[in-house]
Parts: sequence; structure tokens; C-alpha cells
Amino acid sequence: MSRLEGVVRKPDRKAVALQALVWLAPLTLGCCRGGFDVDLRDKASGVATSGTSDSGLETIGLIGVIAVGGFHTCARLKQGVQCWGENANGQLGNGSTDPSNVPVQVVGLPSGVQAIAAGNAHTCALVNGGAECWGGNAEGELGDNSTSQSNVPRQVTGLTSGVQALAAGHHHTCALVNGGVQCWGENAAGELGNNSTVQSSVPVQVVGLASGVQAIAAGNAHTCALVNGGVQCWGDNSYGELGNNSTVPSSAPVQVVGLASGVQALAVGEIHACALVNGGVQCWGDNFYGDVGNGTQGASNVPAQVTGLTSDVQALVAGYLQTCALVNGGVQCWGYNLDGELGNNAVTASSVPTQVTGLTSGVQALAGGSQHVCALVNGGVQCWGNNAAGQLGNGAATFASNVPVQVMGLTGGVEAIAAGVNHSCAVVNGGIQCWGDNADGELGTNSTASSSVPLRVTGLLRGVQALAAGAHHTCAVVNGGAQCWGANRDGELGNNSDAGSLTPVQVTGLTGGVQALAAGSNHTCALVNGGVQCWGANHYGELGNNSDAGSLTPVQVEGLMSGVQALSAGDYHTCALVNGGVQCWGDNISGDLGNNSWTSSPVPVQVQGLTSGVQAIAAGFIHTCALVNGGLQCWGNDNYGELGNNSVGWSNVPVLTWNLTSGASAIAAGYYQTCALAGGAVECWGDDLFHELGDNSPTQSGLPVLAVGLTSGVQAITAGGAHGCALANGSVWCWGDNASGDLGNGTDGGSLVPVSVAPWAP
Repeated sequence: MSRLEGVVRKPDRKAVALQALVWLAPLTLGCCRGGFDVDLRDKASGVATSGTSDSGLETIGLIGVIAVGGFHTCARLKQGVQCWGENANGQLGNGSTDPSNVPVQVVGLPSGVQAIAAGNAHTCALVNGGAECWGGNAEGELGDNSTSQSNVPRQVTGLTSGVQALAAGHHHTCALVNGGVQCWGENAAGELGNNSTVQSSVPVQVVGLASGVQAIAAGNAHTCALVNGGVQCWGDNSYGELGNNSTVPSSAPVQVVGLASGVQALAVGEIHACALVNGGVQCWGDNFYGDVGNGTQGASNVPAQVTGLTSDVQALVAGYLQTCALVNGGVQCWGYNLDGELGNNAVTASSVPTQVTGLTSGVQALAGGSQHVCALVNGGVQCWGNNAAGQLGNGAATFASNVPVQVMGLTGGVEAIAAGVNHSCAVVNGGIQCWGDNADGELGTNSTASSSVPLRVTGLLRGVQALAAGAHHTCAVVNGGAQCWGANRDGELGNNSDAGSLTPVQVTGLTGGVQALAAGSNHTCALVNGGVQCWGANHYGELGNNSDAGSLTPVQVEGLMSGVQALSAGDYHTCALVNGGVQCWGDNISGDLGNNSWTSSPVPVQVQGLTSGVQAIAAGFIHTCALVNGGLQCWGNDNYGELGNNSVGWSNVPVLTWNLTSGASAIAAGYYQTCALAGGAVECWGDDLFHELGDNSPTQSGLPVLAVGLTSGVQAITAGGAHGCALANGSVWCWGDNASGDLGNGTDGGSLVPVSVAPWAP
């Protein structure tokens, strides 16, 4: 069988904090006046870290990061970035300048996005360690050595790697790079921190902050950094926003009074700032509307204690003149409230924290913009405040809402999907549910009874970060370790045994550091700290260890100790995305390895022509495809048109898939079919004997055809033996063969078109 894990993407290993950092089990979103992001923190030490990855963002829901700008909002999904709201400057990144009150896809960011930050009218993304920005650029805030706006992402000059976090202010942007800070854009008040007031359209180094920085946050015209547990700020200081007991601006960092240690997170607003200190909150700067939250009015140029918030605070976000805190799973806000940005069903300012209506528990993260705020709630997103540009994302034309409203299409708890030969699984709110064939226990339910509706995998109720489905076994990354269940005749469970298991068992030696998994017919591979280890059958060298002997425990793939970004496993071959190129090993009878040869290889070989620019890979039964700069190239078996180049036969080198030379964002390969996610729609090609193309026709096609009903809003796809599934707006849809309940819709009849998977198990 094929890779059967569905879409393989670069794992997110470096997403980090922007504006507000703090430990939040497991993630928090922070903000500034413009853009905000998220950080993970070592719970034991309280020190902010720069890795998110597999134990944080991706386990909460579809949303990895929310960034809220002046009048727009963006969300990082498992498939790229979507934005909504004002778009006059191209800040939605969808190639236009038309506003949208529902989420639209950012062009060119299908995978590898680790964090996002939104300024007043521009947006930036941390992509595979580099920085890309789009939108307004009058002051050089895109950092691309120009001042022309862009409605699609552009590369920030010089920042192609090493970036750990981003922060976007009104017209300037900063990046945390290898522990230091670089900024670009407007600099009239010294907000770039380079001891100058001259704007720069390329990054410049902040004076004195070359290392030791843990987080950054940007306001209107000032910037702050969390440095070794203390806070330093620079830029405008008209209202005391630098917190140094002065109102004199500074073009170099100055120490915030009283905050030399113990600080856990920052949130910077238009002209005020706040810090999370030992579980409590302190704020300084403008206070005309009660922004400081200490029950008084009048600016404060030193930190003041926020009334009632001395402990139990988990995250902070600051907007225009308001601030919100995540407290024990609920949200409290204070300050400006003309457009309902406090979310308390009123429009009156408050100088002390007030409860956001309906959000007393279940909140996982926050992001605050100019005059609106968003919360990640049980895997969905709710926003409140100003909506003049549709930035609440609820599809309504109302000017504002003073209570939280649901963002359209971002409601689900489904985080990932994977399809085996005759079974499928989904990560739902951190746990796993599976359906379909269960003869070998591949559903993990401690039974061999098949099911046409989703059932919970025994013992995996939370902490699941990724999954992979093989022919008759399934594996998951759980809190950084690997567990597998189902068939084990060739040792594909990796637990030093060849006895199958009806419930998850621990893969020997892989209790931490696992970032992704790929499951083939009878073998499994894991991406571990940038290298690859495999176990199970090895008849054709599919374990990649220069041997043909199988292994009941993980063995190291030769030459792949680091630099690996993604994996995909076919029936008897495996491929890896390595530093933007593709290497494959194992069976090659149909040209599966793509190296212009028909000879199998027990060690990785380079796929011809694919040495860089590859974004994702998917291995089918005996064919493989790669997503290259938005287009698709495939190689291997083509008897059923699965290469998509309108021919039949075989090819031992990559060939272009017709009609999909750009705009694709994900791929999935099944037995003899391939599917792609392009522009939010699903297109498939190849064999259609069991209706696996989903186009309401039983006829195979050597060219991509649209899956019925899945023309927009799709976020992820996966392909099984003769069926496919898609994650669309938080729901899962499947089509094709259904003899074993593969479609999960409570029936055993196949379907020519996608059908909705039955409700999740309680």
C-alpha cells in the first residue's frame, strides 16, 4: 500500500513567540497593537523557548497561531495561512486588495509556516526559519529593500534562516534572530533600536541585543524585548511606554524600572505595555482609558500592578488602548471599549479587568489587534470588537460586536487525518479516533471489530501531535514519542516483537524527539531530531540502512542524521524531504525512486532534478509525487494515470502534472491515485475503479479532476488504498471504497462523491 499517511509536510519545529509569550498548556498567543504570536515556555523553568513544534501548537486544533492587525486577522492552519478583514494594502496576502469578512488563503504559504505577526496594514510569517512579509510598505516594513506594497508574501532581505520570532508594530517589524534582535521599517521615534532615527527597508541590528533575548513585542512606535527574564524597551516614550521613569524617547534599549527578572511574557499596545510577572500583571504607559488597569487614569512611566491580577494569569495581549488576560481558561479585559473590544457586552471603558462574556473557561490562546481581540476556544476561533473591515471573520457586515462571535470555518477540533488501505484516523482535540477495517486491530480499540463510524483509540485521549496509517497498522506521535498498533508480522510496530497489538504500544527507544511519522505497507519510519529511523519489513531496502534484513526496532537510515524536514512511505519504498530536496530508498521496480534507474537501493538516492524548492512529498503504492514551488511533479508507476501527465506507463524521473504547475498546497498519494489541494479545492487523478477520485464518475483520469463539493475551504487531504478523505472547515469528508466502513459515515456502500464522516465518538 502507499504511504497512506496522507499529506506529508515539513514539520513545524521552530515556531515561536511574537508579542506575548507565556506558558499556556500548551500554547498562548500574544499580541501587540499590530501583530501577535505565540510562544511555548518550559513549564519548569519559566523561560521562554523558541520551539513549538510537535508538543504545542499543532495539538490544540487547526489553529497554530493567530495574528491580529489594525483591521485584519490571520490564522496559521495546518495548511498555510488564512486572513480576513481590511485589504487595501494587500495585508491579506491573497493576491488582491479586496477586503474579505471570511478567511481567504495567503498565496504561496502552503506549508512550513511556523509563526505569523500582523501590523497595522502588513503581515509577516516565519517560514522554515526565514521571514516573509506582505501588505503596506510605505516605511519599508516588509523589509525587502523597497517601499512598494505587496499583496503576496516577499522575502525579508537577509533573513532566510535563523529567525525564531517576529513582532509587527504600526509601520515597523522586528525579528528575533539567533537570540538577537533585528528591526526594519519606520524609525522616526527610534523604534528600530539601532541608535538612529532613520527608517530602514532592510533589517538592522538593535544596539546591545545580539544575544540573550527570549521574546519581542512591538507597539505603535516602540518595541520591547524580554532579555534574560527582564524587560528592555526603545522608541517613542511620550506616554512613558518605555517604563524607565521618563518621557524621553530612546533609539537604543533602556531598562524598564523594576523588571530586571521574573518576567514571563510581554504584551505591547499602541502606547502602553504590560508584562506577565510571576503569574501577575504589571502595565505602564498611556492610561487615559484605564489601559494600565490599576483603577486610575493618567499615564504611568513605571510599571503598576493591574487590579486583581496578581496570580493565575497565563497569557496577555494588548491592542490599541486595551489589554486582555487569559486567567484560568477565561478572559478578562480592561481599557478602551468604544467598539466593544473588552467583550463584556458594553461600550464603556474600564480601568480594571472585566469578564469577557461567555469566555469563562476553555480558552487556549489570545490575540489582540488595534480594536478587536480573538480567542482560540476548544479548537475554534471567536473574536469581538471593531468589525468595520470584517476582521471578526464571522461573515457579517456589522460595524462591531461587544461580545465574542464565531469565525466562519474555524470551528472544528480536528487537527490531522490519515488513511490506511481500508481504515482512516483523525486527531480530534488531541486524541485519536479511527474507523474502517479492523481485522488486525488497526483501529486501536482493543477489538478486531470493524466500524463504519469513528471510535476512540484506547488510551490516546490527549497529547497526540501527528499520525500515520499503514496498510494494516497505525502510528502516532504522542508527547514527542512514538506509539503504534495493529498488524506486526514484520515488526512494523517497532516494539521488538512480531506480535500484533489491538492497543497502542511504545516504539522501542522513541520516547522523545519524534517530529513526524510515515507508514508504508509493512514498515514505518520516524523523523527524529532531524534524522530518520525506520523499522519493520526490509525486503527491498525500504529501511534505508544498507541492508535487506528487517528490524523489530528502529534502525538509522544511512546518511540521514540531520536536515530532514518530512517523510513519506510507499508500499516498499520511502522518501524524505532533505534541505528542500528529495531522497528515496527501497523498491524501484516502477521507477519509484525517481533517480533515472530501475534498480532498488537500500540507501537514500537523490531524486533527479529535485535538489531544492520542494515543499512536500507523498508516496503511493509504487509512485511518488512532490510539491515544488506550488506545482506538482510525480514519478513511478503510471498505468492508471496516477502521475497526472495524461499518459500511461512508467517514469523513473519526475514529470510535471498537467494543470497543476502552481497554486497547489498539499498532496496525497494512494494505491493508484493521487490528490492535490489547490486553492482550497481537491483535485484527484488516476484509477477510479472504486470511485477514489470523488468526481461523481467511475472513470479513471490521467488529468486532475475536481472532487464534488470540495471546491473551497479544504485544509488537509489524505489518500488510502482506494479511498480519500479531506478536512474542510473542521469537518472530515471521505469518498471511494467503503467495503470496510472506510468512509466513516455509518454505511458500507462506496461513494462517488465526498460524504461527511459520522459524528465523533463522545
